[in-house]
Amino acid sequence: MGREMQSMKADIAPYLNREWQVELYETPMKSPLDCLFGGVCCCISAAKQRHELLVITGEPYICCAGLCQAGPCGEPQPEIPCLLLEVFLCPQMALSANRFFVQSRFGLMNTATDNTLMAATAWIAMCANYAACFMEMKYCCRDCFQIDLDGPCLEIQLPVREMFVLADLAFLCLNGCMYAQQQVEIDGMQRGHYNGPPQAVLQALPPNLQACMGGAPQQLMMS
Repeated sequence: MGREMQSMKADIAPYLNREWQVELYETPMKSPLDCLFGGVCCCISAAKQRHELLVITGEPYICCAGLCQAGPCGEPQPEIPCLLLEVFLCPQMALSANRFFVQSRFGLMNTATDNTLMAATAWIAMCANYAACFMEMKYCCRDCFQIDLDGPCLEIQLPVREMFVLADLAFLCLNGCMYAQQQVEIDGMQRGHYNGPPQAVLQALPPNLQACMGGAPQQLMMS
């Protein structure tokens, strides 16, 4: 599913040309409450944001905004309880799906700063996982196979728990910033007129998503 998700994002990337109203790194200063809400209450905020997007676009609910095309996950499903199951069982996937939803419908592109912040967060998580893997292998060799590791390798003690806490904090901060950045766009769209997704983006998506997006009624949301 991860490869399919990345492929779909890569397919639409060349056709995204609109800029965000607020840069990702600016959200803690310009939209602090949304940033806090999105980071601390990630499951609830993801469900709220997806519901607002479905109302604006008039589209039916599809699991993970169509990023997962396996079986019934790629077809319209009841919003309740499916959306609640998605955000509570797969919160990080739901957050990524919301971003894909916003970008594919509104034509918004990631900036170089966005990509750098996301890559840095993923790098922190990767380091924590590698550290945990190293420590597990070391203890496994000693306790399970009675293999003594001589030399400096035996003396290495990595702060695995602290590294995972740091990774969790990085993801929470990123999630909050992403939610706030997307919410600014959603609030602006609710005050205006949604004219449907860019046609070039629509043509780059799978046929079932094209049918749902192209057949959705246009909606005028007034504040």
